[in-house]
Amino acid sequence: MSISITNIALTELRFYRNPVLPNNMDYTYHLELGTKNEEGDESAQVFLKITIQEKSKNLELTCCMLGNFRITNQESLPLPIDTFLHVNAPAMIYPYMREIITTTTQRAGMEKPLYIPVFNFKALYDRKQSSDKTTGNPE
Repeated sequence: MSISITNIALTELRFYRNPVLPNNMDYTYHLELGTKNEEGDESAQVFLKITIQEKSKNLELTCCMLGNFRITNQESLPLPIDTFLHVNAPAMIYPYMREIITTTTQRAGMEKPLYIPVFNFKALYDRKQSSDKTTGNPE
């Protein structure tokens, strides 16, 4: 039983900043997560995308990353594969995204580089599971 990362790749990075930035900026964050794993397949993919927009549109940033994982002996894993793909895998990819975003904003000459907050993927997964049970959505 094992899960290993075979590759984490940056698939998209879009960045815009106004040449003159206000001192106090108000950001919104939108996170998207997608997974791909066919039953019995020994590989899985996790797609993570974050979109950040400053309220007055002084800054917009989109960062997408794809993680490829190799999974052997799925039946003996200590947690369900769905849990791994929606909680553990994105938690492994997310620090790479945070570093890219901070470095990009820093190199763009921002006086205060953007440090995106940590994210609780377990809470998101639990909310989704609870919502799916309430609405009767099997996925």
